[in-house]
Amino acid sequence: MQAAAGDAFTESGLQAAVSFGGNGQAHVDGIVGSEIVVEIESRVAKQVRGAVLDLILHIYPKKAASSHSRPHARRGDDRRTVSVHPRQVS
Repeated sequence: MQAAAGDAFTESGLQAAVSFGGNGQAHVDGIVGSEIVVEIESRVAKQVRGAVLDLILHIYPKKAASSHSRPHARRGDDRRTVSVHPRQVS
């Protein structure tokens, strides 16, 4: 993400926090600028559901999710397929 977005990408700080109310809090994988929140996950269903929830609850209006898979991977093969699906929430 850093290579794609440059200095506009941030992985930490208050902007990356997602509040669940009370003491509950999570952190998204990063933010780009002042409007886009980013989550990057594998295709494990439980992790993807958590990432989607984090995106829904984050205050930024634009969301980007990326999922990774290795459909034809062999042992030792580190190639990845990446899908990015940006969505604006009104």
